[in-house]
Order: sequence, then C-alpha cells, then structure tokens
Amino acid sequence: MFAFDDKLTLVSYVPRKGKNVMLLSTMHHDEKTGGEDRKPDIILHYNACKSGVDNMDKLVGTFSCKCKINRWPMAVFFNVIDVAGVGALVIWLYNNPDVCAGRSRRKFLMTLGEKLAEEYVQQRLQNPRALQKHAKQALTTLGYLKVPSAEQPRAMTTGTKQRCELCPRQADRKVRQQCCECGRKVCSEHSRFTCYDCFSVAIN
Repeated sequence: MFAFDDKLTLVSYVPRKGKNVMLLSTMHHDEKTGGEDRKPDIILHYNACKSGVDNMDKLVGTFSCKCKINRWPMAVFFNVIDVAGVGALVIWLYNNPDVCAGRSRRKFLMTLGEKLAEEYVQQRLQNPRALQKHAKQALTTLGYLKVPSAEQPRAMTTGTKQRCELCPRQADRKVRQQCCECGRKVCSEHSRFTCYDCFSVAIN
C-alpha cells in the first residue's frame, strides 16, 4: 500500500505473515515495483544502499567508548564519538596511502585518544597535589609521573599468609608480601613496589 503527500511517499510492505515493513521516502513518487517478489522500488533502493550503514554499525560495535547509562543524551554523545573515530581513521588512511601494515583501528583510536588528552594531561601535571589517587596511578602507568624509588615488596618473615589490608573483607585475599614502607600486607593488585597509600604520599 502506498500513500502520497506532496513530496513524501509512504509505503507499507508485508513480505510475509506477521511482518510489516514501512518506509518513508522523498525520492520516490510512484507505485513502481520490481523483482520476483514485486517489492516496491523504495525498499529495493534501501536494500541496495544500506551496506554503508551496516558496515558503520559493525565498525562502531567492534571498538566503542560506550558504557551502560540511562541518560539518552550521553548515549547519543558516545555514538557521535564512535562514528567520529571511524571517520578519523578513514581520513587518515586516505591521506597516508603508503601505510599498509598496522592498520589496526584499536591502536589508532588509542593513539588518537592520547593525543587529544595530552594537552589536558600537561595542564593537570602543573598542580600534581590536586590530582586524586586514581588519577595519579593512571598517569604513572602512562609514564607521565615517575614511580618513587623503593625496594621490592618483601616476604613476611613468618611465612604465613594474612589477609590483604586494602582488599574488601569479603574478598578474603591471603598474601605473604607486605609494603616496604608501612609494613601492611598487600596483594599484587594493590602494590606498586609500595602500597597505593604510601605510593600517593611519595608522589606528594
């Protein structure tokens, strides 16, 4: 069934029982059909051109910055960032046709993110005392902050395991190593030569 209104054409097509496909077009203005199934030209044109949209969805779904969120404006913003990342790679490859090896979109997006954030990282490094503990840990991992020199965590002299003092009690993670600064028992997840708390004090 077709419906026409000025420059708009609405089509309702039922390919099988229980399934209805509806499309609105400003390009088609008649009831022309084609193919063995007598599909409307609007649907045939859509099927011929939809590969670009599907390919974009596939690329965006492979590496995405999206996170679970109930605020739809943020979901739209994350999708804009993902699409912009794909477009940036296409433009970069077009301007660098000699680059054949290492066309990894993951590496490109990581490098792109680091370059975009580098200016703001340098601004935050001007006042390291204002950085939160997790921000300092991330900057140290990326190499922007130096790890304070200290000894490796030493094993407990008793040889018995005790619960990590920084892990939640329900985790009940038993370890033999301890912080070489304060002597608290810490697991490998909460230690970088020293425990995270002493590590933050050393940075300050």
